[in-house]
Amino acid sequence: MADNGVKYVPFSELNALVVNKLNDHSVYTIGSFSFLKVFEHALTYAALNNTKKLLPNTLLKPLWYQRFRAKVKYWKNRSNQRHQPLKRIVCIDPVRLTTDAEGKKRSIYMDRIIGEIPREQLSIIQKKHEPLVDADYVLNAFPRVYARMDDREIDVLRSLQQAWLNAARSGVFSTLELNHIESALFIFWEDFRFYYHMFYGQPVEKLVFICHYHNEGMIAACRLLGIETIELQHGLIAANDLYYVYDAQFKPIMPLAFFPDRLWVYGPYWKRVLSRGSEFRESQVEVAGDYLSRKPSVTLSALAKENMILVCAQKLMHEDYLRYLERLAQYVAEYPGWRLVVKMHPLEPRKELYQAVRQWGFELVDMEYTLDELLQRARIQISIYSTTFFDAIGFDVVNYALQHYGNYQDYAADIIREAVAWPLTVDQNPIAHYLQDQGNRYAMEREEIYAPLNSAHVRAVLGV
Repeated sequence: MADNGVKYVPFSELNALVVNKLNDHSVYTIGSFSFLKVFEHALTYAALNNTKKLLPNTLLKPLWYQRFRAKVKYWKNRSNQRHQPLKRIVCIDPVRLTTDAEGKKRSIYMDRIIGEIPREQLSIIQKKHEPLVDADYVLNAFPRVYARMDDREIDVLRSLQQAWLNAARSGVFSTLELNHIESALFIFWEDFRFYYHMFYGQPVEKLVFICHYHNEGMIAACRLLGIETIELQHGLIAANDLYYVYDAQFKPIMPLAFFPDRLWVYGPYWKRVLSRGSEFRESQVEVAGDYLSRKPSVTLSALAKENMILVCAQKLMHEDYLRYLERLAQYVAEYPGWRLVVKMHPLEPRKELYQAVRQWGFELVDMEYTLDELLQRARIQISIYSTTFFDAIGFDVVNYALQHYGNYQDYAADIIREAVAWPLTVDQNPIAHYLQDQGNRYAMEREEIYAPLNSAHVRAVLGV
């Protein structure tokens, strides 16, 4: 168990829990709404002992109270109500930045997609304020309280309340799980109302965004308002994922379960992985190609290789990585002349903790080098699980996935099964392993992972 009380549970066990607990679709599917993923959030949080997701809420209060509360909150905050006009296409940018060849900041996920859309047809909304890249609004510029509650909103609220009552009467869920279900349904309700009023009466036809999970309220609002939702792949998709590649038992209710209308992926490999699940029809998953912003100066040819080990850390896993890195320093001491580089996750909230690796002889890197630049020079990459393993394909890097690491051991197992990385235990010296097995290389070509950007398809879908 982690210091904050959150448990380590492998994803395969969490998925098995979801399959077993949610086999009665009628509990969480009410009319045209299926709260499958909302219940999945709740069960996962309960299993992981994540108490931060237990929120005081008013979900089960009667309708008259809900209407009264909405009006009171509106009048208390009416001075902050601002109408923000939107255009035909909206992109919600999570604002993760990189630097281009000229030193200009770019949005990793959105910059190339935005470049395909005429600016007069596009509204860009940032999730957090970042003045270095183009945007029209920041998400918190839109009001979160509204006085009116129309028939569609009431229908959603009643469905949420009925889903909780069904869960309570089913006898399937523990008290802790029921509390998490109530909180998760309330979060859905608050998000739904926010996006419903943001888009209501606007000319929006298409919404481009990252991550369908934890955005169910937004997708529900778009569905009721006739707005097409397009999710951009944002990283690793694996067979043991919590929110991709669903068990076949859920297929009958998937059209009601608040998945995006389209999912754009980087290459054919990812589409093949998703085809094993039940959540998307084949036509919904489209290979848009590599729309990530990269420095054009980094190429896959004429590689200037160094005896370098690159360790790509994952967010909120500093304890696991620091423990291993101290051990790794001892291994590398047996092979003088090898360089050690640790690249922190761009969204790691405790970056200061990684300063400890300098005393063990590691170079610590944040955003001053791109991943491609480091892969161009490295011979070995070590991580637990990461999209960076796939990024390495084509750069003549040998990937090693550390084994037996809590929640993520199933991700590591998936990557090894796909022959994208080789297994490595903490007792193995990666340099010795590499020198003995230099013949190991990948079965896939890079374009299977990252196909060229299909600009014509992107523009056709967006109608530009």
